[in-house]
Amino acid sequence: MLLLHGTGGNERDLIPLGRRIYPNSSLISPRGKVLEQGMPRFFRRLAEGVFDIQDLKFRTRELAKFVRDSSLKYSFDLGKTIAVGFSNGANIGASLLLLEPQVIAAAVLFRPMVPFVPDYPFPDLSEKKIIILSGQFDPIVPKRQAENLFSLLKNSGAKVEIQWQAGGHEVTQNDVQVAKKWLSENF
Repeated sequence: MLLLHGTGGNERDLIPLGRRIYPNSSLISPRGKVLEQGMPRFFRRLAEGVFDIQDLKFRTRELAKFVRDSSLKYSFDLGKTIAVGFSNGANIGASLLLLEPQVIAAAVLFRPMVPFVPDYPFPDLSEKKIIILSGQFDPIVPKRQAENLFSLLKNSGAKVEIQWQAGGHEVTQNDVQVAKKWLSENF
C-alpha cells in the first residue's frame, strides 16, 4: 500500500490505518514535499479547494517516479499497489490515477476532490478498482466534488464506488470498516 497523508500530516500518520484496513500488506509512506505554513502537503494550492495545477502535475509525476524507483529497490509489484490517501493525499492519489495510472492498481480515497480534469480522451482506467469514502457533512469537500470525481473515474472506465459516511472531514471508524471490507472483497 502507498499511504498518502493529508495536509499537516507526515509519513507516519496513516501507518496505523494501513495496518488496520489491510493487515498483511507492505507499506510505503512518503512525506509530502510542499510546505504550507509549515505543514507538509503533496502539492501547492492557491486557496482552499483551488489547486496549483502546474505544481500538482509536477508533484504527481515526481511521486510516480518515487513509487517506480521504490518498487525496484524494495521488489514490489506496481500491478498490486493500492494507494490509500486522506484529503490532500487522496487528491494526489486521484491525480496518480489520471496522470500516471501505471504506478497503482487501485485506490482507497478518503475525502477526495477532483484534482484536475484531464484532456479528452480520458485515461483508460478499466483495470482500476477505486472506492471513494466521503463525508455527508464535510465542510472542506462539497458533495458535488466527490460526485464529480466519481463520474470522472467512471467515465475513464474505472470500477469505482462511492460510500457516504455520516461525518465530516475526518476518517471515521465506519470508514475504516468499509475500507477493510472493500479491500478484503477485492484483493
